[in-house]
Amino acid sequence: MEEILTPIGDGYIFPKKVVGKIVEFSDYKSIITLMKVSKGFRNTIGFQRPDIKLESVEISVKIGSIILALKYSEDTEILRIQYRERRCYYRQPPRKWKRSLGKFWKKEDRIEKEERLDKEFQGKGCFVKNLNSKNKEKFLKTNFLQAFLYDYYYVLCFQSSKISNFKINFSTDLALKKFSYSIFNCFQFRQKVPLKIQNFCCNFVDDRQISMILDCFDLDSIEKLEIFKKFLPEYSKIGKYLIQRTPQWKKLKEVDFGDESVYDGFVKDLLHFEKVNVRMEQITLTEISMLKNAFQNTANPKNFDIKLLYFNSNTLNRLLGEPMDYEAQNMCSWFFEIPNSQQFLKISLDSKKKSINFKRLKSSEVLETFPNALEFAKRAEGLFSSNLQNLTIFSTNLRETFKNRLHTIHLSLNKTNANLTFKFFDGYTDMSYFYKDKGLGCEIYSKNTQERKFMDTLDFVSALCKDLEEILSFQNQNFLHLGIFLHYESTDTNNWNESQEVVSRSFLEKFENILKSRNQFLQINSFHMNPNSQNQLLSILPFFDLNILTLERLHRNAIPFETNQIVKLDQWRNLKMLWTENYILNVAMEDLVHFEDADVTVEEIGSKDVLNLKQMFLNSFNYHHLTLQYKYFSGPIKPYECLGKRKIANFKSGIIRQDWAFPVLTKAEESGNSGDSRQIKMLMISHTSDQVFKFGQKSGPSEIWTEKMNPSSEIDGMVLWTFAFPWIMEKVLEYADFESILVLRKVSRDIRNFIDDSKNRVHLKPVDIYILIRQNGIALNFGYTGKEFLTIYIPIEKFKEIPQDQEEGCRVIRYKNEEETKNDLENGLRWEIDYPIRSTFLEDTDYVSTAFKDLGLILNLVKWKLKSLWIDFKEPSENSNYSKLLKDFLTSTQYSLSVEHFKLGISREEEFFEILPFLNPKFLKSIEISNSNHEEGKDVTERMDINRIADLEQWKSAEELKIAGFMINNTEMDKLTHFSELEVFINLITIENLLALKRICTQSIKTFTLKYEELEQDSLRDTFGAPYLQTASDNSRQRIWHFRIPGNSEDVVTMVVVLTKFSVTLDRIPISAKPENVLVLN
Repeated sequence: MEEILTPIGDGYIFPKKVVGKIVEFSDYKSIITLMKVSKGFRNTIGFQRPDIKLESVEISVKIGSIILALKYSEDTEILRIQYRERRCYYRQPPRKWKRSLGKFWKKEDRIEKEERLDKEFQGKGCFVKNLNSKNKEKFLKTNFLQAFLYDYYYVLCFQSSKISNFKINFSTDLALKKFSYSIFNCFQFRQKVPLKIQNFCCNFVDDRQISMILDCFDLDSIEKLEIFKKFLPEYSKIGKYLIQRTPQWKKLKEVDFGDESVYDGFVKDLLHFEKVNVRMEQITLTEISMLKNAFQNTANPKNFDIKLLYFNSNTLNRLLGEPMDYEAQNMCSWFFEIPNSQQFLKISLDSKKKSINFKRLKSSEVLETFPNALEFAKRAEGLFSSNLQNLTIFSTNLRETFKNRLHTIHLSLNKTNANLTFKFFDGYTDMSYFYKDKGLGCEIYSKNTQERKFMDTLDFVSALCKDLEEILSFQNQNFLHLGIFLHYESTDTNNWNESQEVVSRSFLEKFENILKSRNQFLQINSFHMNPNSQNQLLSILPFFDLNILTLERLHRNAIPFETNQIVKLDQWRNLKMLWTENYILNVAMEDLVHFEDADVTVEEIGSKDVLNLKQMFLNSFNYHHLTLQYKYFSGPIKPYECLGKRKIANFKSGIIRQDWAFPVLTKAEESGNSGDSRQIKMLMISHTSDQVFKFGQKSGPSEIWTEKMNPSSEIDGMVLWTFAFPWIMEKVLEYADFESILVLRKVSRDIRNFIDDSKNRVHLKPVDIYILIRQNGIALNFGYTGKEFLTIYIPIEKFKEIPQDQEEGCRVIRYKNEEETKNDLENGLRWEIDYPIRSTFLEDTDYVSTAFKDLGLILNLVKWKLKSLWIDFKEPSENSNYSKLLKDFLTSTQYSLSVEHFKLGISREEEFFEILPFLNPKFLKSIEISNSNHEEGKDVTERMDINRIADLEQWKSAEELKIAGFMINNTEMDKLTHFSELEVFINLITIENLLALKRICTQSIKTFTLKYEELEQDSLRDTFGAPYLQTASDNSRQRIWHFRIPGNSEDVVTMVVVLTKFSVTLDRIPISAKPENVLVLN
């Protein structure tokens, strides 16, 4: 008797059959109550596992919380439980914990204790609450995710019947990443009894995650699938491989991807469904034909609603013909009879021409509305078959996204076949089609889809040109490359060449007619062809607008090629580059000078032609490069003597090369307004013994041409110019660069005084200065575009080799720049190349005063005007006084620094306050401050008090401000709003701060980027409404609000909040850049 009884308490017994009957008629709450009575009841119920017969399960996931809802029906809810993380969004422990970490702790111990407290504090426990009950929430010591999974698995143990609706709702992608794999493990744990679900609805981020969950459902129960990516940017793609690999995909009857997701798959993978509601990027005529045949020949499909992002309704008319009727809202419809059934197939196109619907209808319904529907269906069927037969494979696979996406066309033509290959910019694989002659028709083969089609109405050349015309009609913009390769020459005696010539002529005539019908030039960057004659090139070249022409003969033997008519075309004059191979051009030299780059071969050239080319290039102000290969040279002298015999010649690999250099007089030099006398434009001419002339123009410093030109004159009498003819010296300084002025200062004391005189203008390029100040030395780096100079000043105590009896001094080390190293390499100075530094020891001088003296010299030459100034204090101790020394140096001068961009690296805020007043506020545009002691990724703890400098004119006149490594109090925000671009770290951002910043951005153009320690994020939705959610390129989650600008209908103000990066950004964008259907707030 005891074997069939259930103990209750300490002595009572109860029959198991009775317990089973009680449980059978109990709901979920009653079962849970019974399990709390005693251990015996709990064991018996757990062993029997009664079916709780749930109809609906909903799981809602947010950051830090999960809600589980169980329902018997849509109106009857059993339970709704919330699992909430203890304190889910604290980045660090409360401040009172950190107060115990005083400054008397060692830095290593303080960091270790911070990490331990951080680890102990976060994720410690969760709160569980029944939302349908008034009871208080209960605290559990386990993680909220583990608590949910335990209860969820406990519910699944009592569910054996089919669940009608199972829904998982992820609010953000962050919650999904933490949760999806855990719930998948829960499904896997009960894999022995797959969960029976009829309709599954879920929004997700990664296709892999939805396929993992879908794979755990019972195959015989699943019928409908609703999946969305609604929290990502609109029209996110749903993958076409991972989901379709699951066996549940084949068992589904209905699929719905919603309006905000795009199915990135093929139509053929949807044909086994009964109902389909998807949005696709595009659809081809082949897929439309496939859908029509599936409805007519199989019983599965009943209603397909396909929305399209890109679609041209005219392509549908090409296949189906004119529609039968125009229903309400101008909807087009076609009817087709379904064989062996009393049904019609209705194909509808909505009024916006962006949605196609395939639907089965009963014959009685159709004939009642359209009595002549049967006649129309028969006529439409015949028209459909005829149109499909006349379309090529390319036409049926043509996609609307091909429009203006063309990258390359490659075409090759032989006697009996042709090949056409397209390549597009948007990442599609190359589309290749093969056309083969079949006597009365042709066969077309697609290498991508493996399709074959025989067309008895077109020969292979006509079919090729038809596809070529269609793809060019989709192209209204410039594309990269067009290549046309005609047949090879053959030695076959069976009239092979004559037959090929006929095929080539037929193609060129048809292609010429296609280009004429466009009524506009075909815009191509480069054109590649192997013509056999000038006429073949003339038939199509006049219709092109191109930059590069390449003529390549696919045969080793070079042939003559006439150009007397081609050179008269505007296309020839507008070409920038011309390359030929295995063609001997009959062309005049003046017709080659306008090319930026050309590589040609001519039959004969003489010394007069070389001299004429030299003169034409000297008179040209543009840069050119010409490689001219010749077969014969005519003239009284040898080729290497027509420009003057050189004493120096290079001999390499058996080829003798000689070079000449001639200065080119530019427009600036003719008008006397050249900015730099050391930059010379040269015409370089070289000749090699393999019968090649090369003409090219280069620019560079005059020093590199000294070997190839006559030696420059010496500077005798320079001092006389300074006194007797000062205007000559001023003209010299006007064209001299920075390095030349330093050399002139060393000539004599009089010239140095003349240069340092403030009355004389020195025309120098904008200078950038970088100063690195440390205890073991100072680095001074200055330069301008194209040149840079680095000098290091080292104190005597830091140098290993100290001269004897020397107590004071410093060593100055200057590193050579790239240009000096290049000159050493060309001049063969191996010692100078191996040791690219110059070192000097200065006696009885301090390294700080020496560095500041050189700095003063540079500032005097540029009249204290700089493009940018970067000062970096790398001081290991707080007692260093380098900033005070720099302040004393600036105080001793009578000028203020005119700097556009000022950047300062400091370890104490006082260093910034000491230097800022010496900057000229009229020129200052941007200020950038960084903390040298702050490590990236660490918390910002040091504060900066900007109230001390807010009244300075330098602070008020600057337009841009960036502060890194220092924290600013939010009460000082009003001192920052006058900047047009701002990037700072704020301790706390309140709703009042955001409202004030938004108001300022609507009044003027501003860009504010704020990092924060704390943010009143709970009030964002209440104040600004629901945000637009978007995932950035770095997978960060962005919350975006758009605000209207009063009186401005072209721009909007955006506020972007990224919680994971602790940042808020306010900026203006054009209203056209705003995503569609996004609400603009007032």
